Formats: sequence, structure tokens, C-alpha cells
Amino acid sequence: MNRLDIVSTVAVADALGAPYELGLHPGPGLSSSSFTIDTPEGAVRPTVRILGGEAPYGTWTDDTQIVLMVLDALRRAPSHPVAAYRENLIDWERGAFTPAGERLDVGIQTSSAIADLKRGVDPAPTTSSGNACLMVAIGVFARGNGAEHLEALVRTTHHSDKAVHDAQQLLEILDDARDGIEPVPTVDVSLLPTMEPTGFSESTLYLAQYALQTTESFLEGMDSITTAGGDTDSIGAVYGALCAVSGREAPQELRESLVAAELLERFAG
Repeated sequence: MNRLDIVSTVAVADALGAPYELGLHPGPGLSSSSFTIDTPEGAVRPTVRILGGEAPYGTWTDDTQIVLMVLDALRRAPSHPVAAYRENLIDWERGAFTPAGERLDVGIQTSSAIADLKRGVDPAPTTSSGNACLMVAIGVFARGNGAEHLEALVRTTHHSDKAVHDAQQLLEILDDARDGIEPVPTVDVSLLPTMEPTGFSESTLYLAQYALQTTESFLEGMDSITTAGGDTDSIGAVYGALCAVSGREAPQELRESLVAAELLERFAG
């Protein structure tokens, strides 16, 4: 699976999960097999609620956008990507790397870190281990270079040992599965009640692995994620990355009908 395949699979899972994050969408009514609905006038792309506003169904959120920013930083400055990543984060606030030129969804810690970067100061150390660290790992994996910069990239927004650990864990899982060393590890299902889908990286990685482990297809896994609720777009994005290295493809129709698919191709193609 090439870079664009990886990123588009992540984006599809992100876009499928976005309307269900924190119970925003009342559901049912949205199809998980198409970003459009049939009407007497023909196929129509519905508008859905996502954090921060509304968007056409098939819109990918901050999770995929962070992946793109990492990809771009590693492309522009492979030896020194952190400065480029910081530039991208600041540009992101003005709508760069977004499907419609407007950033609608961003984590609390990431937003705070960007405010620090704009003032020219490094984010203070924190114990936070939000999902942005996992998206950085996906970006490094998809790019295929820059693993030596993973920690510095993660600490750009999530300056904690836990965030670095979880990002390194995901990158190792993805690398091993891609290289045929070891499939995506199974998780201890007895831990499920303790893994709340609240936006922290340890739970997100566990729940994405759990969805892969307990379902048979890409869409079945996404349905299980959206039904469980919580941080459905982030869990979906990580699940998409795990699917990409596990031979579990997202439907071609969904990949081709993503909002701003050309932007994904620009940064990942």
C-alpha cells in the first residue's frame, strides 16, 4: 500500500467517525458505505455536524490534517522537520491543510501549544497524552522517513513522556505489520471497560486495535467505533492506519468521494 493509499484510508475512517464524535450526530440515517444519500433528485451529500461546526459528509478532520502537516514537514525539511512542522501548525490556524480553508476541530492541548508557538516559546511540559501524538506517528510512517525525529515532532504539541511512548508504540506496530515482522497485536479484551474513548492516546490506540481484532471488514470495524461513541474520528483514524497495514481496504467509492481528495493527493501522492 503506497503513501496515498495509507492517508486516504485514514481520511475515510476519520470522515466516517467525525459526525459521531461525542454524540453530535443524532443518527441513524447516515450510511457508512457512501458519503451521499439517494433522493428523488439524485445522490446528495448531506451536511453533518462535527466539532466546531458543520461540514459536508466525507469531510476529514484535525486527525488527518495533522498527518498531512507531518508529511509536508518531512518532505520540505527531512533533516530538520520540527521547524517546518511548527510553521505548518501556525498556518493551520489560518485554514491551511483543511478541506475547506477553515479549521473546525482541534484538541485542547494542541490549540494551547499552537498559541505558545505563535508567541515564539516552546510548549511547557505536560502529562497530557492526547491523540495528536498518534497522528504524528501515522504521518512519519506514511512518509517512510523521519523516525529519528518522532519524539521532537510529538513534543512540539504534546510535551510528555507518555505521548512519546504511545507514538513510538504505534509507529512500531505499523512498521512491523508493513514489513511482515508481526501482525497488529491483539489486545486484552478484559481491559475494555477501562478504556474510555475520551481522547487520550492510550485508550485510542487500544480501541482501534480492538475494532480491528473483533471485526471482519473495514466498514464493520468503523460501525463498531461509531456505535461505541466518544472520540470516534480519532479512533477511526488510527483504525484506518491499522487497516492499511493489515490488508483491510477502505471501499474505493469512499476513498474517491472524500471531500477535498485532491488535497490528500497533493500532500501524500
